[in-house]
Amino acid sequence: MITLAAVVAYSGYVTNRIGSLRRLQNDLIDRNRKDSLQLLRIQNELNSIGISMRDMLDTGALDQGQHYPLTAWQPQFERMRSDLEDAFQREKQVSPQGRTDDQQHYLESSLGQFWDAVNRTFDLAGSGKEAEAREQIRISLQARLAALTTAVARLLVQNNESEEQAAAQVTGIYDRVQRQAYVFVTAMLIAIVLTSLYLIRSNRLLFNQLAILSDQR
Repeated sequence: MITLAAVVAYSGYVTNRIGSLRRLQNDLIDRNRKDSLQLLRIQNELNSIGISMRDMLDTGALDQGQHYPLTAWQPQFERMRSDLEDAFQREKQVSPQGRTDDQQHYLESSLGQFWDAVNRTFDLAGSGKEAEAREQIRISLQARLAALTTAVARLLVQNNESEEQAAAQVTGIYDRVQRQAYVFVTAMLIAIVLTSLYLIRSNRLLFNQLAILSDQR
């Protein structure tokens, strides 16, 4: 009965540890990886916007008389805005628990301010103030985009660090379970040996008593 109780207790412990590992994997590791994928998508979209802004500032074509107005870029920026906002929305749904409200607010606020600045730039270009619009791209838009890109990069680093910590926790749990399994098996073997010796001794005493009783008859 003692051996059976020990087996049941240890089985319950192992089940609990496995449950902890699954929760850790689902709540942290898997969520971090999904979030990192969305952050990489956001980073790629931001890089595309940066390339487009550099092309908008390229006046080489203008010097050659090939006028390409800034307003011609507006449909492309609207598509990129739609893709970027979709990526941010999906990222928010899988953001890790370690993300603070301040970090999330800064990200959303920076994105909103960036697109407000983009709209003002195209408004300037639409009213014929292309030189002023290009100056806004150099002074305002590129700086805002750089801040957004830096914030996303920091979140990626934070996710990687959290994933490494979670992996270390998983390894630690596995190591503890393994050590305790060795201790349990050793204890069970000792218990079995001691029980066997006790049964052998008890049987010998019983047989001796039976032999004595038989001789007395």
